[in-house]
Amino acid sequence: MARWGEGDPRWIVEERPDAVNVNNWHWTEKDASKWSQEKLKELFIGQKISSDLALVKITDVDKLEGEAAINNRKGKLIFFYEWNMTLSWKGRLVGASDDYEGKIQIPNLSEENDLSEVEVLVTLKDSTPEGEVVKDFLHHQGCHNVRDKLGEYVRSLKEEFSKGMILPKKDSEEGKEKDQINCLSSGFSAKVPDKKIVQKWRLKDWPENHFSTVKFVIEQQEDHTLVKITQTGIPKSELEVTKENWGRYYWDSIKRVFGWGYFM
Repeated sequence: MARWGEGDPRWIVEERPDAVNVNNWHWTEKDASKWSQEKLKELFIGQKISSDLALVKITDVDKLEGEAAINNRKGKLIFFYEWNMTLSWKGRLVGASDDYEGKIQIPNLSEENDLSEVEVLVTLKDSTPEGEVVKDFLHHQGCHNVRDKLGEYVRSLKEEFSKGMILPKKDSEEGKEKDQINCLSSGFSAKVPDKKIVQKWRLKDWPENHFSTVKFVIEQQEDHTLVKITQTGIPKSELEVTKENWGRYYWDSIKRVFGWGYFM
């Protein structure tokens, strides 16, 4: 297998020294964990929740465990975030002088849950009749404010942090774009849904009008899917490098990302 930097440039979607993800074709990932921690602290610390009944202030973010990331695959952004949070609060009844303290727990902020489904659990440090009133106020009105802030975080993640993840396409015309992505193939010569795909396939410097045939046969097994790939009509001088590049640019990459095995 060729070493890094010695690969066959004919198999690369676009020859670019900056390795930019041209036409957003490849899978890219951007870690949003550190940004998310700073954003959530910015949104919550110092937040005031008030009414004619009580005034409460979020004083700290005691616990913030989890992670967040954005994936770009073929120009589609996929957002992942999962957080377990604990906030500290301090508040009093309007017109009163005694302060009360407690915690707000948010155990399941995730892209899998709608914001209305996110749990917001309010606890009181020392139970007193007045303190319970403040806690009850937080449980009802405060939960809405907390979910609003969580919504701001999710919107910022999708609109602010994700900027630059999808790059402008190099070719504005649809035909040119398709040719840029499928530069090694003349298109499908046969397709049987869920069963078989056949393509005419060539490299640009092969003899003119010389195409090989690549056949993908898809077989659904009991607990996995088996894909058999056969390529015929390869020029003899290109046989070994073609075999090597299938492994280097496709199978090895798929194995690293998904853990799927293959043999040739």
